[in-house]
Amino acid sequence: MFLLGIASLIQLIVLPGSLALRLLKISTTSTIERFLYVFALSLYINYCAVCALTWIGVYTRAVIVSLFALEALLWLWLARNDIRRLRSAHTLNELARRFSETTLPLPPRHRFMLSAACVIILFFACLIPFSAGSAYYFSDALMHWSRWPNAWASNLLPADTRHYPQLFPTNLSLIFLFTGDSGLRFFPKVLMPFFFTGILLMFLDLFLSKRSIVYLSGLFVYAAFLLVFYSIMFILEVNADIPVSFFAFLVFYAAVRTEQNDDATDTILLVAFFAAAAANTKLAGMYVLLPAGIFILYMLVTRLSSFPKSRMIRTIGIVCAIGAAGFLWYAIRPSEMLSGLNQSMYLKPSLWARFSSAASMLYYTLGAPFVIFLAATLIASLFTREGKRLMAVMVLPALILWMFYFSADYRNLSFVIPFASLASAYGAHALASRFAARNRPALGIDSVRSDEAHHAADSETNVKNASQAPSYSKMKEVTAAYPIALLVICVIVAGTDWFFNLCMNIAYGLNAFVFRYNRVLYTTEIGYYRSVEYFCHALRLASMLLLVAIGLRSLRIRSSIVLLSVTAAGIAAGAFLLSDDAMHRLQDDDEAQTGIRNCYYRVRPWIRSSESPLIVTNSKAFSELIPPSGATFLYSADVNADIRSNTDTTHGINVRKFSSTRGEHDALFLLIDTRTSADSTHRSFIGREVSECFDDGEFVFLRADGSARNGR
Repeated sequence: MFLLGIASLIQLIVLPGSLALRLLKISTTSTIERFLYVFALSLYINYCAVCALTWIGVYTRAVIVSLFALEALLWLWLARNDIRRLRSAHTLNELARRFSETTLPLPPRHRFMLSAACVIILFFACLIPFSAGSAYYFSDALMHWSRWPNAWASNLLPADTRHYPQLFPTNLSLIFLFTGDSGLRFFPKVLMPFFFTGILLMFLDLFLSKRSIVYLSGLFVYAAFLLVFYSIMFILEVNADIPVSFFAFLVFYAAVRTEQNDDATDTILLVAFFAAAAANTKLAGMYVLLPAGIFILYMLVTRLSSFPKSRMIRTIGIVCAIGAAGFLWYAIRPSEMLSGLNQSMYLKPSLWARFSSAASMLYYTLGAPFVIFLAATLIASLFTREGKRLMAVMVLPALILWMFYFSADYRNLSFVIPFASLASAYGAHALASRFAARNRPALGIDSVRSDEAHHAADSETNVKNASQAPSYSKMKEVTAAYPIALLVICVIVAGTDWFFNLCMNIAYGLNAFVFRYNRVLYTTEIGYYRSVEYFCHALRLASMLLLVAIGLRSLRIRSSIVLLSVTAAGIAAGAFLLSDDAMHRLQDDDEAQTGIRNCYYRVRPWIRSSESPLIVTNSKAFSELIPPSGATFLYSADVNADIRSNTDTTHGINVRKFSSTRGEHDALFLLIDTRTSADSTHRSFIGREVSECFDDGEFVFLRADGSARNGR
């Protein structure tokens, strides 16, 4: 099944889009740009193909596997020359030299920000292997993102799709058809990180192509949004919110990236493709169609007027075909899609009450510090030409519509987040420029300029910087020492219980003092254990990979050989280690431990308030969690007997069924306060006289001292 799952990911990510770029003869100038276009086009073409095959009743596994084989053969034929050129690919040493020679002329501040941006992207990419084997935590994923793909995979149009377009469910159905297992979450969760990583790569590639530092600043702001507006748990979940923001920002990226191309046809086709994909990912993506349509008309009038009439007709015909396919699901289920435009039943009656509720939601979702930063920078962006355009077209109108008509859920604002990040970056640079202008004589700070000023100045100073820059060999010696020491420390520290508890304390502190316990959660995991665990693991893996990269950069090995070897080794290891039973076991174990981690979240403050507690529990899973600093978890089948025999101050957590005021629960977390009260607590438990601190319908938190408390 693992190999079939890999084949499904190739179909989702690579094959259709790569063929489309070659057949439409769309040119790209960077590897990042090509990857983004291939990935996005693959998803949209898959959506159109699945809809068409289901419509005529032939969407079956045999048909899909046959089409996959034909696509693979066609790609091998069209890419035969590129495959031959792999023999002459650059060595690792040459790639490192070229990268250094490219970045050396940059000012030191820009080089530092570029390095930080690359580390951030690597960190988020390193979340993929740790999320792959987990269960679904997102409520929508549990309710919809299994049911709708299952219907498509059964060659049926899904019922009750509410106001969700079906681009994402149709692509997930391909995974189910290839693997033949609709209950496996492994490969859908591998796919999700490509969307937010793709947005980060857009910011990076725009910097590399335009040489404007504001794009790196936008990358930093968007990375903060991923952790604050969403969360590590949410961005790794199967959802439509980050994919729609990916396609929406890809429209802007394609327009900016290809604006200076001589062939305007590429720009028009790409913008049309990605705008249609955004509209078919989530209803909020419909907003992108208006600015994209205006841009396409502008390009047709200004750029194609000098082209032959036949070429203009061909381009308009392709755009119309893309648009027709984009509205396919809207035509199939018009009433369900239109129902999504009316969310008044979820909103307060007066406009002022809606505004107040929406503002409060943003305040508690983002936290006061981030809200203040965004308010200041977004307002400042209105005084820059580029920021004013972004705010006027993509940010302010969408924000106003959301606040008054769609603020039932803050996720409806997701497609605006990348644009708000970039506008915030423009505002931050405008504020820095004003500050620098006032304090330059005293502080020696250069002003932050607009893109045009940057290009004009950089073209003159880069030559000077390049001539004064140290050689590559000397730079390699200088830059190789201090990062290695720092990375080794990260590898060691990130794997310790001390660092885990430090991150847990920070997470609890942010929730208490920044978000005021008011964050809206959409996941079954209500605590921070899993998020902090992902963070520590990804930080450690990223540090290891950077160490490996530093070690390999001097080798004279073809990069193509390294890439193919790593890919083949990874697939072989996955096929050997990740059998069908192994992947299901990983998923089931993680799902079973969700309740245990939620218990940990609830009792952790109580454990930390005790003096050097020994926590005895009859839950093996609970005992394997990392305890708070100063605490120890001990597994025992008989908690009460172990407490009575222990001479130290001891606490116990019993996990068993118990009938409370709200019926019988699958799990009871019984906290036995001290060894001296163990006997009386045991008798109270047998007599069903234990006091409840709270009962939220899922977990019961009991105290043994006989005094009921209100609290969480």
